[in-house]
Amino acid sequence: FFNMAAIGIAREVNINARDLFTKYISKRTPVVLSQMVVKELGLQHWDNQYLRDECGSCMVEVEIRSDNRAQFGKGEKTKMLFSDFLSKIEGGDETLYLTTQPGVADHKHKGIADIVSEPLLKLINKSEFPLCPKLLGNLVLSSVNLWFGHSKHGSSSGLHHDFHDNLYALLRGRKRFRLHPPEDAGKLYTHGTISHVHSNGRINYDDQCPTRPDGMPLDENPAKIKVRIAEMQLAAAEKLRSMELAKGKSTQDTEDRIKRAEEALELALDALMDDDNEEWGDEENEQDDTEGTVGDDSVEENLPKRAKTEDKSGEPEHFSRIANTKEALSIGSETEKKYPKYKEAKEFEAVLKEGDMLYLPAGWFHEVISESGNGEGISNRRGHMALNFWTHPPDVNTSFETPYSCSYWRNEWVSRGL
Repeated sequence: FFNMAAIGIAREVNINARDLFTKYISKRTPVVLSQMVVKELGLQHWDNQYLRDECGSCMVEVEIRSDNRAQFGKGEKTKMLFSDFLSKIEGGDETLYLTTQPGVADHKHKGIADIVSEPLLKLINKSEFPLCPKLLGNLVLSSVNLWFGHSKHGSSSGLHHDFHDNLYALLRGRKRFRLHPPEDAGKLYTHGTISHVHSNGRINYDDQCPTRPDGMPLDENPAKIKVRIAEMQLAAAEKLRSMELAKGKSTQDTEDRIKRAEEALELALDALMDDDNEEWGDEENEQDDTEGTVGDDSVEENLPKRAKTEDKSGEPEHFSRIANTKEALSIGSETEKKYPKYKEAKEFEAVLKEGDMLYLPAGWFHEVISESGNGEGISNRRGHMALNFWTHPPDVNTSFETPYSCSYWRNEWVSRGL
């Protein structure tokens, strides 16, 4: 699956938050942090029995792939007890995969439930791991997720990019990342039409709300921003249902997504009404937003000059259309002919072993091949498992102490009371 000419990225054996920011985060460069999981997070006691005892009663959403070679993100989703999921992994099931969980409106855990979902929510309440690892410094957290599956021969995530910076901690197994920098976005054939690549790597699409480099939507105030985001999420869910109905079916997962979006919109509208008489960040919204919002001219020139067309695949905008990356590297193949610019994209590679961490800036495209590791013969530690921390990407030309030119995300975090 990987180009032998791919460039290995830097590795650090020991690094602190300030040096990580100065050497890599501020320069928007990925780095492998060798054997840093235990030092930063602990968690070496997270075998299946411990997880079953602590949070086996949690209900989780699990993807069921069509077979053990299928790409992650393509299967149907179902709900099951976390303990049942663990038992299936121990039994060698390679079709199941636990990924990001839907947020919940949880008044008991107000401020955190849309950042951390089950089973992590139960573990974080037991202080099992830090909500914000020290390595993140002054970056503001967006969400924490658990990735858990089993694959003897390697399964692919598909080539895509994320909208947040990522601190990725491998707890079990082995992961191979094939990486492409955001300046090559125009050569990677995304499903969505890219409208702008910010200088910090954050990517915008035609069908999305335009943002600042740190991901803050360009709108009047935070309350209106949340309404706009909720409206867009509801519209996207309804569009997905329409596409499914055109094919003769609508899944329960989509109906649940619409219900969650409707509830989120109702809460956002209520908050907007409550916010009418409050002042929040007026001086921030009045400031000139020119600096840091214009991407590298060379990046804009490399974006594909094609007419905007509606993508009917149902795939997320930030995923690549290239389904077979191995074939795309084969001279004369149909995939190579269909996506000719792909071979021009710079390629990097990172290999993570159990205990390694990876810092990956927003906008870096990546395909992840996940393999179960040395614990394969021990059913209690079978599978590949990772924990990741997504943060809002910092602006360029900022400092460790103040990584954002606008304090919106910091204010939003403070409002959670965490």
